[in-house]
Amino acid sequence: MVKNQNKQPVFSIFLLIQKLIKHTESVMHKKLYMGVFDSMLVKYGAVMVGYAVLGLPVFGPGSA
Repeated sequence: MVKNQNKQPVFSIFLLIQKLIKHTESVMHKKLYMGVFDSMLVKYGAVMVGYAVLGLPVFGPGSA
């Protein structure tokens, strides 16, 4: 009776699942960093655009 015959497919499936989990973690980390960067950019970018829009009539050219 051969017992070692079924270990190769199980091991290859295990390696594929490990690669899939590693790739999923990588994608999720990149999504987290991009989400943080995007939210900071939107929040502070919108504030700067708002200041510029409201400040141009007061401090812009031809306001004096």
